[in-house]
Amino acid sequence: MTKPLSSNLFLAILALLGIGAVQVYSSSYILAFETYGDGLFFFKKQLFFILLGLIVFFTSYSIPLN
Repeated sequence: MTKPLSSNLFLAILALLGIGAVQVYSSSYILAFETYGDGLFFFKKQLFFILLGLIVFFTSYSIPLN
C-alpha cells in the first residue's frame, strides 16, 4: 500500500524544478545559440531530464513497499 503524497512537498518539488529550468534558460541561451544555433538547446535538455525524473519518481512511488 502506498502512502499518499504530501501536496506541500510535491508543490515544493515542482517549484524547485521550475526555478531550475528558468535558471538554465536564462544562463545558457546565448552560449547555446552561438554553439548549437538553437538558443533553447540546454533548456530542452533540462526539460527532457525533468520529465524523465518525474516519470521515474511516479513509477517508483507507485510500487508498494510490502
